[in-house]
Amino acid sequence: MVAVRCYSTRRQASGFLKHVYELNQVDAIAAYCPDLERCYLLPLARFGRRSTIQLRLTPPRNSQRLGIVWAYEFEFAATLRTLAGP
Repeated sequence: MVAVRCYSTRRQASGFLKHVYELNQVDAIAAYCPDLERCYLLPLARFGRRSTIQLRLTPPRNSQRLGIVWAYEFEFAATLRTLAGP
């Protein structure tokens, strides 16, 4: 599984402050997994306001299909084809 953070953190006097990215702040998050040597592009409009997106690499043992986010669907080249733009 590849876990992609969708937030930033900063230190304050009272501890760490976590800021989850909003749709009006970023369009997508790009992530690189050094273990797999693969890049992923995650359009936030697809995921809403999540602090972490978990990309599944292999099928679950219980054969669950609902709610799974497959990593191959968001590999950089595959995602670029689906994004609208100039």
